[in-house]
Amino acid sequence: MLIPYSRNALGRGQMFGMTTRSLHLREATLTETCYSPELRLPAHTHELPMFVLVVEGSFDESFDRHDRTCGPRRLVYRPAGERHAQRFLRRGAACLTIELPFPMDDERLPASDGRLDLAGLPALTAMRLYDELACPTTETALIVEELTVNLAAIAAQRPTVYERRAPKWLGTAREMIEECSQNSVRLGDIARYIGVHRVHLSRTFGQFHGCGVGEYVRRLRVHAACCELRRTGAPTLTLSTIAAEVGFSDESHMGRAFREVMSCPPTQYRRAAVA
Repeated sequence: MLIPYSRNALGRGQMFGMTTRSLHLREATLTETCYSPELRLPAHTHELPMFVLVVEGSFDESFDRHDRTCGPRRLVYRPAGERHAQRFLRRGAACLTIELPFPMDDERLPASDGRLDLAGLPALTAMRLYDELACPTTETALIVEELTVNLAAIAAQRPTVYERRAPKWLGTAREMIEECSQNSVRLGDIARYIGVHRVHLSRTFGQFHGCGVGEYVRRLRVHAACCELRRTGAPTLTLSTIAAEVGFSDESHMGRAFREVMSCPPTQYRRAAVA
């Protein structure tokens, strides 16, 4: 089957194929799209730069006098306006598209010749974004912002700068994150306040704290929930009430995060804490 040709570039969130879910944020637009077996897409362009993760299936693609085959867990970068055509193979495909703001405020994204190596950590980063699309939470906007600016830095081939010791601004950033952990936190706001690039903030934070800013916020909320669960004076507080008080989307969101961090469900933790 051949999709009819369109002269216009596809806008934000617009994809050929069947969109199964999407998430529109200021930081990025995430779209999961399924493509039928043997589907052929005509040459077309997109208005925004993007990364495309092949979740399952495969397709052949031609672009700017280059050809490539994209299989499962393959991540490719596509600059705005790049004309490309695709032929999906016998199993079809499901893809995650990560559209970036354009123009980005702090990255100069290059044209692509298909040689940008996005195997390994960049592909795992895109898979982490796929997890957020599948189950968005109150931390999703922050996590998406942090992961996409790091992907953009890879596309722009921004070198990694390592600090020999923790800079003073890192303490300020951590205090800001901890003060706002029960509300919305934006990586860009923190970076502007302390006067560093968002990517350098994210990478330095991970260097000295062992996790990204988004994951740190999630763990802070889990430990705040632990404090509430240990309070013997408030054993009647429901889990949904505690989840709302410490910044989770709902009780199930808290339960997933709690099990990941504490290796047990909140109910088990409460029973052990008050025994």
